[in-house]
Amino acid sequence: MTRAVTKPASSKPASKKSDVTSQLTEELKELRLPTIRDTFQESARRAATENLSHLAHLSELATLECESHKDGRINRLMTKSQLPSGKTWDSFDFTHLPLNVARQMETLRDGSFLDHRENILIFGVPGSGEEACAGCVVNSYRKPDLRRVRHLSLKRNYDQ
Repeated sequence: MTRAVTKPASSKPASKKSDVTSQLTEELKELRLPTIRDTFQESARRAATENLSHLAHLSELATLECESHKDGRINRLMTKSQLPSGKTWDSFDFTHLPLNVARQMETLRDGSFLDHRENILIFGVPGSGEEACAGCVVNSYRKPDLRRVRHLSLKRNYDQ
């Protein structure tokens, strides 16, 4: 015994394109790909007008998603590090530093320690600018030349 399933007469036929779009939006949400989810429709229209191949279009979307993930990771790490934001070498005050320390700061400024994968330790008495210097180092190298910079702050509680 077979039964035919019919739709009520009042329901409008759903557009295939909108069904695919909404399904894809939900799947991208489930996969946690927010950048692709937010940009795929406009990107697909542009790819169609520019006659991009499917692979070129997919590559563009993947690149956008990867950039978004990198930016988010950098921002999370910067927030977690609790370094002063907005510190740059141009705003760093070298005048209060002894000459030998100022020269060491200049070697940090050129970034050669990153190529050699050398760790740096910045320490001094409270208030001498260690965190400001670390903030300058991290802010200088996080963009556009994205390299892995990790900050670990070990603070001694001087109030004890």
